[in-house]
Amino acid sequence: MNLKPVIAIAAFAAAAAAPTPAAAQKVGDIALMDGAQYMMVSELKTPEQNDLFNYNVNTMRRYAGKLKELQTRLREEKDEAKKAEIQKVFDALDKEFKANDEIMRKQYAFASNRKYKMIFLSSNICTALSKEELSNLKTSDGAQMDPMRIIQKNGANYYRLKSIEGTRENAQLQRSLGTMFAQKAGLNELRKEIASTMDASKQMKLTKKLSEDEMAMKAADAELRRKYGISENKNYIVEIEHSQIWLELSPQELAIIKGRQAAEAKK
Repeated sequence: MNLKPVIAIAAFAAAAAAPTPAAAQKVGDIALMDGAQYMMVSELKTPEQNDLFNYNVNTMRRYAGKLKELQTRLREEKDEAKKAEIQKVFDALDKEFKANDEIMRKQYAFASNRKYKMIFLSSNICTALSKEELSNLKTSDGAQMDPMRIIQKNGANYYRLKSIEGTRENAQLQRSLGTMFAQKAGLNELRKEIASTMDASKQMKLTKKLSEDEMAMKAADAELRRKYGISENKNYIVEIEHSQIWLELSPQELAIIKGRQAAEAKK
């Protein structure tokens, strides 16, 4: 089922750095992670499946922000006519939320009011290709390319430079990427703060911190590129190929499942 329309809010947490279960486990298996019991509810085994799921989750996040904004406006709006218009928009989004939440439950056993972990087993580091590289089937440094490793994403051409296999290896990659995303977000906030402050002393301190943090981010990027063989000036993306979705179980749910398993074992 193609789930490209608007999707519901979801309480979802990717946890690449968490202790990971064995890759051989299957849907329905239970594993202890971060002190809690989780059950695998879905397994995504192709880049296309993972792209669609990630698209859906990102859509959830966008609509979560929109619904939260509308709720705030409803609380603050004093004009009853305007409030009624806002309520109409909110109700329409909420209706789509509920419909798509049900689709997510059926397709991924994924509910908006539950907690999950995402475990990555296989991914590809993909570098952007220029028209010349694509035409010559050679990278900018002269290396021959395998045509079967060329892909298209978001209207651009990429080359699957390196495959990352295993939960530990993928956790390390995701951790590095997460650190860099956090650094980038921090830099953006610092720039906004510098632009908004009129205090010269504070501005100097913030500018110094900005410079230090920029250097730290460049160092992290250089280390990641060195580790995975990515050229200095190449843009790249990480394509998830194989992943698992794990649902956190309550003690009551765990007891019920264990009871059922024990009953089945006696048959």
